[in-house]
Amino acid sequence: MKYLSIFLLCLFIISISNTCLASEAMLERAWALYLKGDYTKSADTCRVMSKSKMLGEKGHYLMGLNFLKLKDADEARKSFTFVLENYPDSSLKSELLLGTADSYYLGEDFRMAEEYYKRLLMTSKGIDYASIAYFKLGKAQQKQGKFKEARSNFSKVVRDYPLSLEVNEAKECLKASAQFFSVQVGVFSKRENAKRLADTLTSKGYDPYIEKIYNNDKLAYRVKAGTFSSRGRAQTLADKLEREGFSVRIYP
Repeated sequence: MKYLSIFLLCLFIISISNTCLASEAMLERAWALYLKGDYTKSADTCRVMSKSKMLGEKGHYLMGLNFLKLKDADEARKSFTFVLENYPDSSLKSELLLGTADSYYLGEDFRMAEEYYKRLLMTSKGIDYASIAYFKLGKAQQKQGKFKEARSNFSKVVRDYPLSLEVNEAKECLKASAQFFSVQVGVFSKRENAKRLADTLTSKGYDPYIEKIYNNDKLAYRVKAGTFSSRGRAQTLADKLEREGFSVRIYP
């Protein structure tokens, strides 16, 4: 009986060990797929692991990253908050806060995005993500019409993090930092196409204007309408234009 118990214990240990190895191998495969840009397959691999209770905190974090890339804000946030709630001492806390903030931004809940970017900056590892957090914080504030605060954060990125990946975008935001909301109705590489759309909008009673912009260092022409003090008023115009068949986007 004694030897049988030892034998069964050994079998159990081997089984656990094999499960852990299989889990690690699947997670490595999921990361490899993510790095290759195959976000759907990476997410599917994570789902298989989740059904077998093999996913763990790093797997749930990876699943959240995949959903961000797939533009599924709600599912991304579920994955990140699952780890934050179930692994309170996770070494990935800063990354999880950044992912949660990004999911709110993606879902256009800019107030909550602002809150989570601020929470990230308050963590012990926040300094490691300072440039991206300040830049994205500025973007979230800009979307809410907090133009002064947004400009301050863009300036901070330029001043304090001149070698960061975000510095050029921050400079562009400062250059184009309008103190109002507007609705983009189209963007073109040729001015005559932009003029054609502007004429169409004028004929429908709108008051469009054309802006020159640089898109990937190439000159482009953006057709916009309206200058509003609040995002809500810009949204009203955007909804009206959409009903008329135009493809629109609110700026900033």
